[in-house]
Amino acid sequence: MIKKVCIGLTILLLLNACQAPDSMSLQSNDHSQNMGDWFSDSNSDSSQYGYSRLQREQVHTFNGQKAIAPIDRDEISTKITQLVLSDPHIEEAATLITDQYALVVYVSQKKESNSDEQIADTVRRTAESVIPRYYEVFVADDHGMFENIERFQNLSSKNSDALGTLKDTIEKMQKYPQGMESSSTKSMNKDEEKMREIHS
Repeated sequence: MIKKVCIGLTILLLLNACQAPDSMSLQSNDHSQNMGDWFSDSNSDSSQYGYSRLQREQVHTFNGQKAIAPIDRDEISTKITQLVLSDPHIEEAATLITDQYALVVYVSQKKESNSDEQIADTVRRTAESVIPRYYEVFVADDHGMFENIERFQNLSSKNSDALGTLKDTIEKMQKYPQGMESSSTKSMNKDEEKMREIHS
């Protein structure tokens, strides 16, 4: 009798385990990392390639919503600032990351070989290389603008009162060179305009 009960329980446990969704059993390999460690300084083996393979069902949560990786805005802002400072023409930099904007303020060494537009282009492209495509990037080469973005550092995207001030800051930044618009950027802008028209 006890033997039959044990066998029955074992079969029930096996059947229950087989019904777990694939998203519960994502396999990890030796090279997997937490999302927060993407840009981590502790990830010292930067020569290691990155690879992942998933099926559509694996990126859905149990209630059918897509599982979107959270963005660590502080970490990304630090990495953008560090990358911008890797340019020998930049002396100081600061980055603010909101839910849809990346604002980069920097101070460059004025040299004849590099125009303001070229330096702005490099800074903008550096930021664009780190953040998701839907972000808009604005840059300004002006020491006085540091305080303008610094005042937002302790706010969140839920603070709607600051949105007007943020947009004013963006308007000020747009008066500075924003870099050269490449053909791919023009193409992306046209695509975004079409998407906005569709969703309007």
